[in-house]
Amino acid sequence: MPDVIYDRGARFSEGQKAAVKELRARFRRDFNIPFINSRDYIGKWKAYQVLANNNATAKYLPWTIRYEGFRNVEKMLKQYGLVFLKSYYGSRGRQVMSIEDQGGVYRIIHYAGKLQEIILKNSDELKECIEDFTAGKKFIVQQGIRLLEYKGRPFDMRVLIIKDGKGDWRVISNYARIARPGLTITNYSAGGECNFYTNIYPDLQCKGSVPSYADVAGAALEIASVLDGQLGPFGELGLDLAIDEGGAIWFIEANTKPDKDLVVGLDKIDGIHSQYLSIFEYAGYLCGLKG
Repeated sequence: MPDVIYDRGARFSEGQKAAVKELRARFRRDFNIPFINSRDYIGKWKAYQVLANNNATAKYLPWTIRYEGFRNVEKMLKQYGLVFLKSYYGSRGRQVMSIEDQGGVYRIIHYAGKLQEIILKNSDELKECIEDFTAGKKFIVQQGIRLLEYKGRPFDMRVLIIKDGKGDWRVISNYARIARPGLTITNYSAGGECNFYTNIYPDLQCKGSVPSYADVAGAALEIASVLDGQLGPFGELGLDLAIDEGGAIWFIEANTKPDKDLVVGLDKIDGIHSQYLSIFEYAGYLCGLKG
């Protein structure tokens, strides 16, 4: 039997899910084998609840409520003008809808085979669109963040953090995910552009001071520590963070199985990349190995 399991399995079919769940439970229950991450998903609502109850991390959270009906969206739109509907467990921007009130008409951006933008003329059309989109699934309604822009295009960040050979969190990378021109959803897999935050940082300007790489890393480590303590243990997390037009840092969501593909033309491919090496170092720590 293995000493440690690094479980990257995801997107199983409905017929496979029960068997996979039982197999994972047996490894934990019968053989007491540690996993790099103790759970497969952190739902967006669960992450929000945990972080909102901690003074150190509550400041990073956009206002978020559970979606229970169209009136939730109406109320949030009146307050913020821009909101996001997000599935509890959606990924890759596939189950996210951006809704912006543009003076009685509504601009909608969502993924349906590809990113699509539509304009709805009134609240009745908006209600029908939202009810079709949610279709009885669990969603949250989240305050829309007016994202800081890079060369006229909004961006957010994917911060990859992994525990090292001493069991301590360290930031491995911070990728800026830059939206396609004219859109508000930044996900790289939905057609956005990817760059290192350190590369775009010199060109950023905002109403306040632009957070440095160290500022963003510090926020990520605070958030990871709280999630680890309340929902973990975890060995790696991909944290989606954003910066608004005033320079404030916001938490968007946490991923327990972040994408590990290197970005062609951006990441160095000679030798073993730290995002892969760090996992082995942490596995050694779990096994009681030193050095």
